[in-house]
Amino acid sequence: MRLKVLLIVLSITVFVFSCKSKTPAERGNLRFVANGEGFVANGFTDKTGWKIEFTKVIVNLTDISVLSKDGAITVNLPGVFPTDLKKGADATVSVGEVQNVNATEYRRLKWSVKRMTEGEYNGFSIILVGTAEKAGKKFNFIVKLDEEITWDAKNGYSGEKVKGIVKKDQTGEVEMTFHWDHVFGDKTQAPTHHVNQGSVGFDYFVKFAKNNIVVVTQAELKEKGKDLYKKLINAIHNMGHSGEGHAAVVASTTPAEAH
Repeated sequence: MRLKVLLIVLSITVFVFSCKSKTPAERGNLRFVANGEGFVANGFTDKTGWKIEFTKVIVNLTDISVLSKDGAITVNLPGVFPTDLKKGADATVSVGEVQNVNATEYRRLKWSVKRMTEGEYNGFSIILVGTAEKAGKKFNFIVKLDEEITWDAKNGYSGEKVKGIVKKDQTGEVEMTFHWDHVFGDKTQAPTHHVNQGSVGFDYFVKFAKNNIVVVTQAELKEKGKDLYKKLINAIHNMGHSGEGHAAVVASTTPAEAH
C-alpha cells in the first residue's frame, strides 16, 4: 500500500515538474508594409526622358501571408487593403500588423493585387495618377489596370536592412516592394539594362492622350496598344519584389505563357 502511494506521489511530482519546466514560446508582433521606393516618393526620369511625378499609386492588396524560415509557421494578414503608396513616408505604407506571433524569422512572403469591388476605382487593381513632362510638353495621366497577380517571394527580403525577424516583445517587419522602373524604365541606367529592355516607358501611354491628358484602362491598352501590350503585362508581373528579392508570379489574370 505504501509503495502504491509513493508511486502516485512520484507520478504527480514528475507531472508538475514537467509542466513547470516547459518554457512558453516567446512572442512578438509582425508588421506588413508595402513600398513603392524612391520612384514613387521622389519621382524619376523614365528611359526616354519623361520626368514622372506620381500623386497616387494605389495597389489593392489581399491574400497576404508569410512563412517562417523553417517552414513551420504561417502568419496571415486577413483582409483587403487598397493602399496608396504615395501616402507613406518614403513611399512605405503600413498595411497591417499581426500581434502575438511566434518570435522567429519570417521569410517567404506571398501577396496578391486584385480588383477593387467598390469606390471610385471599382473593377481595377492598380491605379497610377500623376504627371509626365519632357521637352516643354506636360501630360496629366490616370492609368487604370485590372490585372490580378499573386506573387511569391520565396527567398524573402533582400536589402541593406534585415527584415522578417520577430524578437520577444518587439515588432518585426516584412515588405512587399513594387519596382515601377520595370514598367517605365530608368534614364539613370544604361539602355541595355534589364529594366530598360523590359519596360514600355511613358511613350507607350502618350498615344492615348487627348488635350494633354491621358486616361486609359488596361482593356484599352490591350485593344489599341497591342504592339507593346505583352511587354507591359510582363513588366507589371516582374515589378513584384521583397526589397531587391524578386517575387515569382504564381497566378495572374494574363497567364505567364501568354507574354
